[in-house]
Amino acid sequence: MRVLIHPRTITATDKELRARVAGVLETALSPVRACLHWVDVYLTDVNGPKGGPDKRCRVVAHLPTGPVVVGRTGPDPVAAVAAAAVRCRRLIRSRLKRRWGRRRRAVGA
Repeated sequence: MRVLIHPRTITATDKELRARVAGVLETALSPVRACLHWVDVYLTDVNGPKGGPDKRCRVVAHLPTGPVVVGRTGPDPVAAVAAAAVRCRRLIRSRLKRRWGRRRRAVGA
């Protein structure tokens, strides 16, 4: 699985931040890793240096059936990525279950 991190208004040149974000994604999406082509992560700081839970993360997981897009906001970028990755895994699993159920009904009919 290829992970691309796109920092929009967050200075994510820090290798440690990129490594932590990639690690969180790898851990959260490992159960559905086989069906993923690649994952894009977009990080933005909503209200600049004012503080507060303003780090927004948008995860776009590219599947053969189409993309799954999830966005979350948190106090720091890694927390936002973790929340978005968990939600993304849940959505991918439900999409795969639904698709598998349709395929099975079509074969059995």
